[in-house]
Parts: sequence; C-alpha cells; structure tokens
Amino acid sequence: MTRFRGKVAVVTGASSGIGRATAIAFAKQGATVVVTGRREKEGRETLDMLRAGGGDGAFIRLDEIANAVIFLCSNDAAFITGASLTVDGGFLLG
Repeated sequence: MTRFRGKVAVVTGASSGIGRATAIAFAKQGATVVVTGRREKEGRETLDMLRAGGGDGAFIRLDEIANAVIFLCSNDAAFITGASLTVDGGFLLG
C-alpha cells in the first residue's frame, strides 16, 4: 500500500514497543521513516526491520537533536542567522 508514499514520518521512541510498530506500519504504507530513540542498537534493528519489509528511512539518536538545540540556544550561536542546521545523523532524506 502506498498511502504515505512521498511523505516522511518521524517516529520517536521507535527502538521498541509501540514506537517500533508505528515506524514499521508507516514504512509499509510507503513513508520514509526517521527512526529516533536513545538506544542506537535497537533503533538500527527497527530500521533493519522496516527495510526488510521494503521500506526506507534513517536512524537518529535523540541526543544528537538535543545537542543541536542546546547549541542553538547558547551564546555560541548568536551570530548564526539565515542558516539551516540539518540534524539527521549524516543522512539527508529527500
């Protein structure tokens, strides 16, 4: 089924339980899934599961996002204007 083809779903807590099931369900519906969580091993397992079912996506540890937010709220970011900060674990989604 392709209900969400061309869409990107960001699923927090996707390393287990309901989050994992949600990520896999979105992938089965055609969405590209950004799997997020604190546990990298389990998050990558979720990514492997959705890819095994024909889906695609990326894994991002939540601490990467938190560190970017902390930086942007600090004085070090005072002179950053008009720029985009991509926080995607090095994987750009189209």
